[in-house]
Amino acid sequence: METEKQKAFAKFWNEIPERRRKVLVERAYMAFRNVRNKQIEILRELKRSKNFTKNGRFTYFFVVVESFWRDADFALALGKKNHSHYATYPVRTMMEKLLKILWFTKQTPEIQDTIIKKELLYGCYLFHKMEQEAGRTGEEFEKRYGEINHHFNGEVLPPINSVKADVFKIFESYKILCQKSGLIDATTLYNSYRHLSGLPHGDILSIFRIGDEEREEYRRVMMLAVRFSIEMLKITDLQIDRATKNEVASAIERADKITSGLA
Repeated sequence: METEKQKAFAKFWNEIPERRRKVLVERAYMAFRNVRNKQIEILRELKRSKNFTKNGRFTYFFVVVESFWRDADFALALGKKNHSHYATYPVRTMMEKLLKILWFTKQTPEIQDTIIKKELLYGCYLFHKMEQEAGRTGEEFEKRYGEINHHFNGEVLPPINSVKADVFKIFESYKILCQKSGLIDATTLYNSYRHLSGLPHGDILSIFRIGDEEREEYRRVMMLAVRFSIEMLKITDLQIDRATKNEVASAIERADKITSGLA
């Protein structure tokens, strides 16, 4: 059953023009910038600190978080150009990174190390294959593959020239990652992923759907970006021992007021 707050929001949202909806969603995203910058700086300070023990798990988390926010800024920038419907691409990768990091942080350190190892080895494998297809040896990637393969504890994978690509699969499908995300709408979240995958995957229905509603489609996509941003702020705050707890709560409240027309 809808609450009075939800009813008031729906009434306000339905009464305002699409152009204003777009502006409000963009302003809501901007409300996160200060706290996300603080979180990234805290992660960078930890990375520079001699007293903080760095490991692959920390580095992996840092890289994913930083790239998530680059995607978010790119999606916002596309809204100011003539190709705003392409915001679908970076917002989809935002969702993919969020789902992976939500799953990653729930795993044991041993499984996390396995994830990192296979992700790194897969990168070496792909670059090595590309080099060989171009008529080069790819020797540097073969060497790096061997170093990574024996650096981590646990299973040692076959050599780069004989390994099969499916060996590197470590994450569940995005449908399963949605279901295991722990988010309030986990059972229906995959519908959002399918929506974001329509245009990048050449879904002709997605192209027809955009049509003359490009601004509306961009706004819908950016509403998802705002939602994913909130979740990334929360998960990052947990990983830095709630160092930005108050700022995160304040930013979310501010974004909520903006989209409700109260700020």
